Amino acid sequence: MQNPTFKLSRVKGAPVSDTELLFDLEKVAESLGSTTVPQKKYGEVGVYDYSTLIRRFGSWNKALVAAGLSVSNVIDIPDQRLFENLLVLWQHYGRQPRRSELAKEPSTISQTPYNRRFGSWTASLKAFIDYANFLELESPELKPTANVSAKWGASLHFDCVGRCYKGIVPLAVSAVQAQP
Repeated sequence: MQNPTFKLSRVKGAPVSDTELLFDLEKVAESLGSTTVPQKKYGEVGVYDYSTLIRRFGSWNKALVAAGLSVSNVIDIPDQRLFENLLVLWQHYGRQPRRSELAKEPSTISQTPYNRRFGSWTASLKAFIDYANFLELESPELKPTANVSAKWGASLHFDCVGRCYKGIVPLAVSAVQAQP
């Protein structure tokens, strides 16, 4: 027998249930072999328009969570979490992290939130350094690189370019002063 030539297709604008939307989102994630689905990718391969999921669930991230998937793009990450990620990288590499290393493990945050919050990678590092030095976090043991001699050891404080940045007020200062 031949393949059927008739097929039922969805009429544009026909009502769709939450269950159908979430099922399609899960199906796309499965086809990608991923635990998350970027909006753009869903727009390319999903059955429904991604704006339908946003309208129905309140945001793309809420739709992902409702489908039991991981959030693909977190907006407004708190400064504390951004700084914790930089500290992990600084400790992992034993030196100031490079922007490109935000795309690799053990980083859990890409460069975009840093640029969005601080304006640039260098400004992000300056803010982190002021924050870390204000809290008197211990500087990790430096690993020798082409630019850093091993003789400096752990006596260095967090510093990205060898200068003191007095113009940047650490977040912790603001938080402490704001308390009654």
